[in-house]
Amino acid sequence: EEVSPYMLYVGSINSRKNLLGIVKAMELLPKDVRLPLVIVGGGGSYKQKVQQYIAEKGIEQWFEWPETVMGEELKRLYTNATLMIYPSFYEGFGLPVVEALLSGCPVVTSNVSSLPEAGGPFSLKADPNSPEDIKNQIVKALTDETWRQEAIEGGRNWAMKTFAPKTLARQLMGVYEKVRS
Repeated sequence: EEVSPYMLYVGSINSRKNLLGIVKAMELLPKDVRLPLVIVGGGGSYKQKVQQYIAEKGIEQWFEWPETVMGEELKRLYTNATLMIYPSFYEGFGLPVVEALLSGCPVVTSNVSSLPEAGGPFSLKADPNSPEDIKNQIVKALTDETWRQEAIEGGRNWAMKTFAPKTLARQLMGVYEKVRS
């Protein structure tokens, strides 16, 4: 069935994941470019703070908060999303970024921490402290067809090569070897 276009956020909802930064970036998006954001992840007081901000601005209709999403359903969300947005301030690794790339979903992430590495050469990187910069990268991701095609193809191939189970196993063994020696 035909799915209405949407953007996706997957991850726990805490301040270091910067969901509020995404919300503020969406406020800056031109109306003709804006897509709804599907938010997957649990959270406590920070999630309430973000929802309160959204309510105060009267923009609830731009956001969807599905209940717990697992396995196949999550895979489907990644596969059908127009764009994954993940402008986190800090990540140990950035698994949702890699999952999105492997699903053929273009990514806007941060230019800090481990995220440029997780996103690779085919993701757009934004300054997580700048809703303006996040907005600019979202606009490029949603309007630049040439970039989109390269991001889908190139991103998937790059992620498969870089993060394939074999590759990860080899890298992990390398870490163990270093620790032991």
